[in-house]
Amino acid sequence: MADLQELGLAPDFWWQHLHALKASWLWLASPHSDPTFWILGSTGCAMFVLAACSLAMEALPLVRKLVSPIVAVGSMPLTAYLLHFQGIYLLGEPHSLSALLGFIVVVSAFAVLWLRFFQRGPMEALVGRIANLARHIP
Repeated sequence: MADLQELGLAPDFWWQHLHALKASWLWLASPHSDPTFWILGSTGCAMFVLAACSLAMEALPLVRKLVSPIVAVGSMPLTAYLLHFQGIYLLGEPHSLSALLGFIVVVSAFAVLWLRFFQRGPMEALVGRIANLARHIP
């Protein structure tokens, strides 16, 4: 949030309002426990959003072109996850918006270029080969 405020994307009054309400914990990645109905409601909302996005991609070819980098990254989640960890290791645990945007651009570009030549991501192909080998073990 501090990075957004420095860029002028988060109004000062909103940031101060969050601190006044002590609600800044909403922006933290920490474990939480919520009621069952909240989980069911969130799952239903997520399913609705996924269905709407799927319908939009089917109905509008322009949308499919615009989200093709997201689809490419989604087709190789293990590779993207490991690249993220590698980036954190190389940069020494960055805490900036520019580092996040850099991760997004690098992983998206890698995924799009990789999928032009191969069907699966490198880690997904490796896991697939290991699984195929495991089938032959008695």
